[in-house]
This record gives sequence, structure tokens and C-alpha cells, in this order.
Amino acid sequence: MKLNIYSIKDTKIGYMSPLYLQNDGVAVREFANLAQKKEPNIINTNPEDKELWLLGHFDDQTGEILSEVRFIAKATDYVIKEA
Repeated sequence: MKLNIYSIKDTKIGYMSPLYLQNDGVAVREFANLAQKKEPNIINTNPEDKELWLLGHFDDQTGEILSEVRFIAKATDYVIKEA
């Protein structure tokens, strides 16, 4: 199976441990779900500093990793603002 490699980037610190997911849609859904939670978490705490990035692709049959660094989303686009 081929999986994409994603990471949450804290613009003040750098990239966090990678996540292996099927595609950009799944990655954005997971990222947005965390950003929208009411309880504080790694995404919705200081969301102005959090971004989702694609780092590359992993093939679990061959072990091959191909690099492709690309910006995907910013947490502030998904955080629910209190009225």
C-alpha cells in the first residue's frame, strides 16, 4: 500500500512526528477535527502557528520513500471561533 507522509508544523518550533495517511482529504479531515475540538490539543492551542504539510510518499511493499514537500492547510482555517 502506498501512503502519504504528513506532518504538523509548528512555525515556532518545526515539524512534528510524521503521520501516514491515505490522501490529502483524510489528512485535512483529521487536522480539521482536531482544530475544532473544544478541549485544548496540539492543533487548537496557538492555531496561528500550526500548519499541515505533505512530506512525501511511502510504499510499504518496497520501503521506498519519495520526497514531496507541500503545504496543505493552516489550523486557523478550521478553528471554530467563539461568538
